[in-house]
Amino acid sequence: MINTILKYAFWITWSVELIFILWMTWDELKLKHLAMPAYIPLGILWLLVALIIKTIIKSDKSALIMVAIPGVPLLFMIGFILVVYIVDFVAGPIRWN
Repeated sequence: MINTILKYAFWITWSVELIFILWMTWDELKLKHLAMPAYIPLGILWLLVALIIKTIIKSDKSALIMVAIPGVPLLFMIGFILVVYIVDFVAGPIRWN
């Protein structure tokens, strides 16, 4: 039971981080006169290492820890932005000031 939960938690947080890192990469590639920040390739490397630890080394808990620490705040941010979009769609624009 707990291993199934850990397996799905890993893949959910890993995919959220992958989408976020690909979005950041796409956004940085639009800038022609600035160099890409070092955290983007390091983030891709981090996700690849977590995937290798999960699939080849078979250490589910270590891989989950690697992706859960940055993945959980990203899930909270996605939830917040979805709530903002739903409120904006239902009740009109939000005034933040």
